[in-house]
Amino acid sequence: MRVVRVLILLVAALTTLTAIAAPNIFDDGWKPPARRTTPTTPTPKPPDPTPTGTTEPPSVPKTKPPIVTPTPIPEKPARNPIPSQADQSHSRTLFREVFKSELNDRSAPARRALAEKLLSEADRLADNRSDQYVLLAGAHAAAKDAADLPLCFRAADRMANSFEVDPLGLKIDAANNITSKGPIAAAAAAVNISAALPLIDALVADGDLDGAIKLANALAVVAVASGDMLRPLLAARVKELTLIKGTRERLLRSAGGLPRNPQDPAANLAAGSYFCFFAGDWSQGLPLLVKGNDAALKSLASAELALPKVADDAAILRVADDWWTYAEKQQPPNRAPAARHAADLYRRVAPAGITGLNKVRVERRLASLASFSGEAGGYVNLIALVEVANDTVAGNWEMRDGGRIVAKNLKTPNARLQLPYVPPAEYDFRIVFTRTGGDDTVAQICAAAGTQFTWWNGGWGNTVMAFGLIDGKLGDANATTNRSAGWLTNGQRYVSIVKVRKNRVEAYLDGRQLGSWKTNYADMKLDAVLNLTRTDTLGIHTHLDDVEVDLADLVEVDGQGRPIR
Repeated sequence: MRVVRVLILLVAALTTLTAIAAPNIFDDGWKPPARRTTPTTPTPKPPDPTPTGTTEPPSVPKTKPPIVTPTPIPEKPARNPIPSQADQSHSRTLFREVFKSELNDRSAPARRALAEKLLSEADRLADNRSDQYVLLAGAHAAAKDAADLPLCFRAADRMANSFEVDPLGLKIDAANNITSKGPIAAAAAAVNISAALPLIDALVADGDLDGAIKLANALAVVAVASGDMLRPLLAARVKELTLIKGTRERLLRSAGGLPRNPQDPAANLAAGSYFCFFAGDWSQGLPLLVKGNDAALKSLASAELALPKVADDAAILRVADDWWTYAEKQQPPNRAPAARHAADLYRRVAPAGITGLNKVRVERRLASLASFSGEAGGYVNLIALVEVANDTVAGNWEMRDGGRIVAKNLKTPNARLQLPYVPPAEYDFRIVFTRTGGDDTVAQICAAAGTQFTWWNGGWGNTVMAFGLIDGKLGDANATTNRSAGWLTNGQRYVSIVKVRKNRVEAYLDGRQLGSWKTNYADMKLDAVLNLTRTDTLGIHTHLDDVEVDLADLVEVDGQGRPIR
């Protein structure tokens, strides 16, 4: 329930535009924020054992899935107690003296730089726990002042790794401050929304649909205010979660009579649906579905419960296929849980048990699992898919804390990083980046209709925005060439979005449309010097630049993409 606690307060932070007075970490007497509690959701009471004189359906033997012994999880190293107030006071006095000049600059960039510096310095202070604690707390406070949610989360986790503090309490405190200083710039909003977005699913997994709806609504408000591209996705998510909540409440009401009448088909269907599709307890839910009055679910549950105790790969594969087919025909809320259950069954089959085209089919189904989320268009965090060692094509690319990609290519022409994802027919591809050195392009490599092409931000010495190649012509000499002096300014964070559609492609920088081309993509291709290792994936390209990429993500508009591994 810890995730639930932090997220409910995250909602309050994202929707509050008035600062809330609270002790400052830089001051003496500060203590880590206390955790909050939330109520739990009741679940239907399982029926009593079948009364004497009744029998289970003959087609359902009383079998259980094979027991898998979990791999032991290594114990976490012991954490240090929070230093005494006296020790902290002494350390803070030194802290304010050493970092006096940095503390005087309260601008967001300066606070962000200070947080990074304090996290780095804290690593060297393991011999003085009080000083280390104060520096980590200072990093958290500086990240809060910068309204940088991912950096706040990093500082909270680092602090909790070394000391007996609750990282969720620290994240709550950070979330309460994120929007308290007023509207957030589009780039910062994009990064913060992306950081918080996965927490919606965590809330759903914890059974807190009210908290998930509040969070999705709050993120939708931030997205609308900043013009974020995830506005439609978040609106659809709110609608889906509201439907799921209503369905769950109806199932709980219908299942309420099950203990009194264990053979009631409607109550069994309701309880079985709740346990399978909401609680994830399939071992308890399947026998109830067998007693229910939904013919499709009765058949699926019976077939699964009839699986032999000894692993039979062919039989498991058939049941998994049937659940997948069921999932494809469903709408929320059954759609995603049924697909995940089919995936779990596929994973139970030994590697040698799936061969030939069956293997290809299963691999593709597993890769497409995210598309069953029920959202209007799947959301893909592209950076989360990157393995720098495998995906670097040319140049020096690094993955830093917090999921940032850093490119050190000031002396490297045509540096490329492949993003290991094959996009669908239509999609929106976004990067949030800061050029920190050099004076040339930060480009996106896109794929569509069997070809690849580039969108150049500030190419040709920071003078050109363009697509290319078009009819064999580079971006400085084709119909989309958009010239101006100094498109990009070093140190400034930008949001670049390429919208790929079947009959056109558009590009936007900070919400301003700077490129458009009507095409079926037969006239577009990738310059050979920018080739990736595959011809169907996305990529990021820099030329004689140092760049930080805070976010690379994608919304599937039509069709579904797939990771390449």
